[in-house]
Amino acid sequence: MGFKDGTLPNNLYHDLARKIERILKRIKPDTILTYEPRGISGHIDHIAVSMVSSFVFHRLPFVKKILQFYIRDNRARRKQSYFIYRPPGYRKSEIDLMVDTRETWDTKVKAMTEHQSQLHDIKRLIAWFKKLPKQENFLVISK
Repeated sequence: MGFKDGTLPNNLYHDLARKIERILKRIKPDTILTYEPRGISGHIDHIAVSMVSSFVFHRLPFVKKILQFYIRDNRARRKQSYFIYRPPGYRKSEIDLMVDTRETWDTKVKAMTEHQSQLHDIKRLIAWFKKLPKQENFLVISK
């Protein structure tokens, strides 16, 4: 959408919302997939996308639910050699929807590697994800 990595919280919320809303009006999905409100990793762009996606969700009557991707509490905190805020994960009891992603794993990896500005981190994450069960957890909000 033309935004640079790390810039979304810099007064770009309205531009981002307009662009997302324009795309959604064109494709008319019944479901939006986004990050959980804390952005999973604490990345400020993820938090902005979650916030804006939730705003747009409530504006578009054809969108019936929003799935907010999150990481379980037992996987959220890892030791690392550099500082980054990592919010706590969610408990198993908080799962609204669990999706088996074994059949789409290769497609997911290909999509993740398209994020060129974070390719170094993506490669590290993919190596870590390979060891985990191929499932994704979501908080679900329905209208």
